[in-house]
Amino acid sequence: MDVYEALQEKLNTNPLGAPKRAEFLEILRLLFTPEEAELATHLPFTPQRAREIAAAFAQPETVDALIAEGRLVRASHQGQAYLLPDSFVRRG
Repeated sequence: MDVYEALQEKLNTNPLGAPKRAEFLEILRLLFTPEEAELATHLPFTPQRAREIAAAFAQPETVDALIAEGRLVRASHQGQAYLLPDSFVRRG
């Protein structure tokens, strides 16, 4: 199983699901580098403390790239910095 198939399986655990189809895997390959896909397979669907995510990965530039591209969003609550996937942020 490659990293994109692992990401598809991870996304499929979300109530929205993710089809196990070649077309969907191709979309993931267009959206994520292998390093980003690997990181994404380990991210929960809930906000996590930014320092915990950064500490869990040896390549912080991958986290920074996802933030720069808008696929991870920084948020703060009660003085703590959090990261969450963009699709879970409500827009006004």
